[in-house]
Parts: sequence; structure tokens; C-alpha cells
Amino acid sequence: MGGASLLVLDIIDRGTTDIDVAPRFDAKSFQKAAAKLKVPVDIVSICMTVDFDSQDFLTIFSGKYLHVNSLKEHDLIKSKLERYRKQDPTDIDKIIQKIKLSFDDFCTLASEAMKDYVGRIETFKLNILITAENHYTPEQVAQLKKGLDRII
Repeated sequence: MGGASLLVLDIIDRGTTDIDVAPRFDAKSFQKAAAKLKVPVDIVSICMTVDFDSQDFLTIFSGKYLHVNSLKEHDLIKSKLERYRKQDPTDIDKIIQKIKLSFDDFCTLASEAMKDYVGRIETFKLNILITAENHYTPEQVAQLKKGLDRII
């Protein structure tokens, strides 16, 4: 997940300083192996909008000793909306552009993410609205805002 996923899914072309992995399977073994190569691996334990245990992942590579999976694009957006740090808005924009995410699909994604979000909900709503403003019409954003205002 994170920047490494966006790189292998050909969504971004910038570098990343670490590899974020879900706390699944043998993440700790991968982290130890990568450390020998001085590659930082962060096992992401706080991501409330994506349920790692029931997730269908995209298989990027499958070899004898290494299997690389990625969150699907919709779930990458959810996780980045939740975190929303320095590079996340740009990453979200690139995902939306690459998969040509419709307004209706964005609303569904936002609604799903809000159900599982743990934190200050007003901040999360703001992240959603800022993202929508970059991709959809003012009328659509106003419609989304009304829908979000009904969610407490």
C-alpha cells in the first residue's frame, strides 16, 4: 500500500522513501529481509477505513519466494483520505484520474470509508470535500456536502 503500490500500479512516477505493508501474512519477515538491504518497511497498523483481513488484493507479482499484492485503487484512496498527509492529496488525484472515478463512485467510496472511520469526522469530511472539489463540478460538490452533513 502507499507510494510503493502506486508505483507498481503505474499511477505515479515519483520515488518513495519506504514501503508500507499491511499487517498480513509474513509482513514481519519481509520487513526483516528488507532491513538487510537498508530498505525501510513500515507495517501499517492504523488504517480504520480499510479492513485488511477481508480485503481482496491485486496480485502484482507472484514468484517462488515473493508475492507482491496491492490494495485496489478504491481502497488506496480510502486509506489516503484517512491519512491525508503531504503527498496524499496528489496521490489521490492521480488515482482518480487514472481510473476515471465517476462522481457517483466517489460518493459510494466516501460513504463506505466514513462508516469505518475512527477519528475527528469533521476533518475526514473536509478531506473528502477538498478531493471532490478537485475533480467534480461545484453542483456535485454541493450535493456531496449535503449528503455528508446528514452523516454525524
